[in-house]
Amino acid sequence: MTKLTGMTWSHPRGYDPMVACSAIWAGKTGITIEWDKRSLQGFESFPVEELARAYDLIVIDHPHVGQITHEGCLEPLDIPGREAEPA
Repeated sequence: MTKLTGMTWSHPRGYDPMVACSAIWAGKTGITIEWDKRSLQGFESFPVEELARAYDLIVIDHPHVGQITHEGCLEPLDIPGREAEPA
């Protein structure tokens, strides 16, 4: 069984939906996702590039998009043509 790791915001609006969706995803694909969480301040004080090396999936807030684009350390999941890739 494939196991991925994810990082998200430590608020119920950030964490709870990821856990719920991951349970559905695991039931459909057998791929599990274990989510860690940190405060928004934790995201600001820790380099996103280092998070990218440590996690398979990261849910970010909009203030970090410019930094991530500049550093090129993350890729979006909704790239055209990617839907054909195996899950």
